[in-house]
Amino acid sequence: MLKGTPAIQTVTFQPPKNENVYKAILKAVYLYAFSIWGYDFAYSETALRLRNIVFKNETHPLSNFGIFFHMDDIHLPQGLSYIFKPRELQAFVFNLKLLNKEVNYQCSISVLVSGADEEDWQNLKLYQSIIDKQDTFTSSLIKLSEDTLNSANLFPYTSTWHNRSSFKIYGESL
Repeated sequence: MLKGTPAIQTVTFQPPKNENVYKAILKAVYLYAFSIWGYDFAYSETALRLRNIVFKNETHPLSNFGIFFHMDDIHLPQGLSYIFKPRELQAFVFNLKLLNKEVNYQCSISVLVSGADEEDWQNLKLYQSIIDKQDTFTSSLIKLSEDTLNSANLFPYTSTWHNRSSFKIYGESL
């Protein structure tokens, strides 16, 4: 090409594949959950479903894979929490910060993880109407201990879920 001679370039713009981003986030949350709950989580229906979504391209019951991005600077309790209200939307939620140091950008994400049973997994579908409306909704949550994996509690995931009615929440009754 000679200096100053115009060139023709054809560029095809493709939107990013959000599905790949969602799967990467689900994989990270799966590993985070395993670090808290161990094999009790790994052998659960929920963990099996998450693995199948990430590795076998099965469909998540929610169009956003249960991942909510918070672009504003909101102060969520980081790590594992439990959504206790509204009652029909009860689930575990992992709140994480995404940070890009190169451009000094950060946002937070909340990732839903259902209880241990098939019915709990199916109940995630109740969030779809909220996702479809792309509206704001309010939920009440509490931060949970991540120090559950020990020899005194061989089933930390299932016992945390099944004993959630015994959580002490100041000013609330479940």
